[in-house]
Amino acid sequence: MISFASGQAAWSSLHKDICIIIGESKEPDHSYYAVMRKKQVDDLVIHLINQRYLSAYVYRCGNCKSEIDSSIDQTCAICGWVICSSCGTCKSKKCESKGFLLGSPNGIF
Repeated sequence: MISFASGQAAWSSLHKDICIIIGESKEPDHSYYAVMRKKQVDDLVIHLINQRYLSAYVYRCGNCKSEIDSSIDQTCAICGWVICSSCGTCKSKKCESKGFLLGSPNGIF
C-alpha cells in the first residue's frame, strides 16, 4: 500500500478527481483527509477517503510532455499541481492559487 504525505496530490477513484492530501486519519485506519474543489459551485470540500480509493496522480506535463507522477514528483503548494521534474513547471507556467494555501516555507511539498 502506498502512503501519502500532507500536501501531496493524489487521485480519488471514489470521486473521480484529483485531491490534495491534508492529513492522515487515526481512525478509521488507512484513511486520509483530502481537499478537493466542487466543480459545479467552485467550493472547497474536505473528504475522509479510505486509502484503497487513493492512488498516485499520473499524467503528462502540459509544457514538455514528460510523465509526471505525484508519488515521485513534488506538489506545488500554491496551485496544487504536480511539478514536472524535467522542466520544473506546475500549471503550464500559469500557477494560480486554488483558494487555499498549505503551509510550506518555499511553496513546494
